[in-house]
Amino acid sequence: SIWSVQHPGLVSWQLLPPRACSFLGLGFVLILSLTLRIAGIEGSTGSVLGIDEEVKWTGIASAAAGACGTVIGSHSPGLTTFNVEAGSTNVQAAVLTALLQLALWLSGFPVMNFFPRFLLSGILMNLGLVMLQEWLWTARRKVGGLGLLVIYVQVASSAMYGLLPSVLVGACVAMMTAQAQLMQLHVLKYHVSGASVQTNMKRKPRELQVLNSRRDLIECLGLEGYLAEGSMIKLMKYLRQYVEFNRT
Repeated sequence: SIWSVQHPGLVSWQLLPPRACSFLGLGFVLILSLTLRIAGIEGSTGSVLGIDEEVKWTGIASAAAGACGTVIGSHSPGLTTFNVEAGSTNVQAAVLTALLQLALWLSGFPVMNFFPRFLLSGILMNLGLVMLQEWLWTARRKVGGLGLLVIYVQVASSAMYGLLPSVLVGACVAMMTAQAQLMQLHVLKYHVSGASVQTNMKRKPRELQVLNSRRDLIECLGLEGYLAEGSMIKLMKYLRQYVEFNRT
């Protein structure tokens, strides 16, 4: 119970400060997990959330919860989607849940002592097996061959070296595949001369006269998508070839 007498002398204080590598690795995992949860909520509910604000307030709440000796919480895409589908679009359900959990924590009532240990361990093992089945077998229909190979490598590295190296492997592969996909994007939507484009910008008569007399010399590029390194290289290559061709 939280109201029982504590003995600070029994605490191994030298074990409390985390190692730098573990602290940074765990922080990276938590931030990545949080952003993915926020993206999942946006995709399932159609709402637009401010990631910076969500991460900031989650960090503040987690720090306050950790200072009180409780377990930190995070976003739940499943529960959020359930609330939205049930017609609950306000914070009343979240506030009521938080108040009930706070009341249970302050009461110091040992709820878990009423459950058999084999039942709790069985639930934990069942959750682990369901997640393994989901990622190692069911996910093959969603992630493709490369994604499934990455999952197998992550599971193997997690079993041999621990959680953080496996997350690092997944993050590195995700960055490389994202970069490869960005390099294949086409950002050039159209390329026309100034004679085909009309602008709503107000100009002086002298400026309009100069522009109208030289419309054929004006090049207008319409862009779309995301300007990454690969797409910019392709765009610059196209412009260089266009300029060299028109010089001759």
